[in-house]
Amino acid sequence: TLIGGSVSGSGNIIANSIGGILLRTNVVDTVIQGNFIGTDATGTLDLGNLGDGILIESQITGDLACTNNSIGGLLDGQGNTIRFNDYGVRIGGGPNQPDILNPILGNSIFLNTAGGIDLYDGGNNLQDAPIINSATICQNDAVLTVTVTAPENPVASNFRIEIFVNSVDNSPITEGELFVGAFNSVPSGATVTQSFVVPLSVLVGMWVSGTATNFNNVGNTLGDTSEYSSNVLIQPATPVTVSLTAAPSAFISGDTSTLTVNFTGAAPLNAVWSDNVIQNNVVSPLMRTVFPSFSTQYSVTITSAEGCSDSATVFLTVEQEDPLLSALTSIYCSDV
Repeated sequence: TLIGGSVSGSGNIIANSIGGILLRTNVVDTVIQGNFIGTDATGTLDLGNLGDGILIESQITGDLACTNNSIGGLLDGQGNTIRFNDYGVRIGGGPNQPDILNPILGNSIFLNTAGGIDLYDGGNNLQDAPIINSATICQNDAVLTVTVTAPENPVASNFRIEIFVNSVDNSPITEGELFVGAFNSVPSGATVTQSFVVPLSVLVGMWVSGTATNFNNVGNTLGDTSEYSSNVLIQPATPVTVSLTAAPSAFISGDTSTLTVNFTGAAPLNAVWSDNVIQNNVVSPLMRTVFPSFSTQYSVTITSAEGCSDSATVFLTVEQEDPLLSALTSIYCSDV
């Protein structure tokens, strides 16, 4: 069953005085995508859902579980906007038949009264959330760098860890307002760092949260998604500053010039030159000898561990040696 869809115009606006969507008793392989649940198509209007936006619940003993139902997806347009409900998404199940392997991916779940995602009675195997260790942003570059630790259980698994930015902190309620990207395969218990290009509206002082969805299933497909992690404040990253000089900057073809780069920023830092030379783990000052045959421009970009970058450029003037003068010099020297 497909409710909504990723094609423009295929999503539904789902709102009533009770709740949004209920899956109960042996519902499998349902896909819920591109819908506006509890709100209008702008995501700003409260349409008065008093219950949960999406509830997956085989609550009666003996009921068959609801499994392999997807809320959102991995592609643009597949996420749902779920706002102004009680919980955004709840997944539970009966005591003997919990509802498991229901991935929740790429959605905007925000401003729900009770919280974003709630797992209970064994729902989604009560998958643990990731831990967001730090979040920094290079405001000029619009690059958000996040360090995260994957859940330890299930062991020997891998996780897709999705990262969200929230404009306000409603702790202890945690949600995911703006999906900005994902760590696609993180081993159990591993700590990793990744940078994401984000909209300019993402600022220092906002908050980052995350969910973990495990791959520990037959066929290595995405399965149980966790609740949201705790919120972590976005801090300003250390800016990168770069200067570039050449000595000499003008010379005869066949001679050399030394390029010197002075820079600051959070290590490790990498250098990428305009002639496709890449240097990793560099320290300031960085020196490089070049011998261009013709007048040319060299540019270098230094990028830090936090995703901040800065560039500098220098122009080298290369004079061609006069062939006649060279020949006369050669004759004179040979005569001597």
